[in-house]
Parts: sequence; structure tokens; C-alpha cells
Amino acid sequence: MKPRWQMELEEGVKQLEAEVSKRKGVSQFDPVADGIAYAAGEFKTRLATLVAPGRELTPAEWAAEQDPPIAEQTVRNYIRQGRLEARRGPTGFLILANARVRERGTDAP
Repeated sequence: MKPRWQMELEEGVKQLEAEVSKRKGVSQFDPVADGIAYAAGEFKTRLATLVAPGRELTPAEWAAEQDPPIAEQTVRNYIRQGRLEARRGPTGFLILANARVRERGTDAP
């Protein structure tokens, strides 16, 4: 399941693209539509970067991206308990953005 922020951004991009189509239907030479199309393209590019596989987050960043957000200490507890996979980076733990917390008693990764 996608995080709520990702779904909302994707919906916003769709709305921008719909507005471009509507405006281009009236006139192919619409500088406002061109600007909206550019902005939608930039959003898509940045969104792709945010959800890229392999993107790593600090415990604080990972905690803030959860829906609902959870405390950073809870994330650290999950790591210590082996319920959340993380690796040690140069300045602390790093967690894959798409990592999920395992239920208690689950041995499989």
C-alpha cells in the first residue's frame, strides 16, 4: 500500500495534467498550460526520486513518513528488537523507505 502523501501527490499531478488537457483543448498556444505542464513534469520527477527503490532514511525520517507518524524512539526499538531491518550508516541507522515492521514472533525477514 502506498503512503498517503504519495497518493495525494499522484492525485495532484493527475489534476494538473487534466487542467493542461482542458486548456490545450481550447487553444494549443496557451502559455499557462505550458507552465502547468512543466510543473506537473517536475512533480513527477521528484516523486519518482522520493519513491525510488533503495532510498534510505534515518529513523526520524522513516518515522515521519509512516501513516500515522510514529515516534523515532519506537523505530529504534523496532530495530533493536529485529522487527525492522536497518543497516549502520556513517552517522547512524539507515532504513529502506519501503521497509515494513514485522509482527512479533515472525522469524522470516
